[in-house]
Amino acid sequence: MILPVPYKVVKAQLLDVRGFVAALDMEDFYHDLIRSCMGNFQHTLSIIFRHSLSFIAQTDGNLSKVDLNNSFVDFPLMPKYKEHVEYVLSELRKHYQFKDYAMLLALLQPGKDVGLHTDSGNILETCHRVHIPLITNPKCLYTIDDVTWHMKKGVIYEIDNMRPHTVLNGGVEVRVHLIANLYP
Repeated sequence: MILPVPYKVVKAQLLDVRGFVAALDMEDFYHDLIRSCMGNFQHTLSIIFRHSLSFIAQTDGNLSKVDLNNSFVDFPLMPKYKEHVEYVLSELRKHYQFKDYAMLLALLQPGKDVGLHTDSGNILETCHRVHIPLITNPKCLYTIDDVTWHMKKGVIYEIDNMRPHTVLNGGVEVRVHLIANLYP
């Protein structure tokens, strides 16, 4: 969604993400490699909780078979993490009104990046794109336009995903962000 600034801090007070982090099973990042095969995401692994049918169709290369509007489905690992997803959703509802959502965890390998890109397509242009760092390090830097900063663990950020953006994990540990698309 277009913002007047590259990003905004939605809630600066730290969310309690310890339970989510403790529940993470790193093997789950290898459960579904759909997103890793898309565009600039070759250095990322994801746990997809909920996403659009258009996302599934896009990864299958067959967009014409699916009604792409407002069709969201839970992915197989959602039940395992549902308690933590619900906690995050309850926090997000304090700041946003939304009818539906997509949500995933994105793990970026140490020393790797997600290349400069802009998000496109109706499904990405109409949402509030929210990041919540669960595991991070000070050398993990996000850039939108010419603004570069480190996203702090447990803080809720909304980014303008219509602007060119990239992320570099310059640290020696993985970076894991919860990413949510909130649809008004």
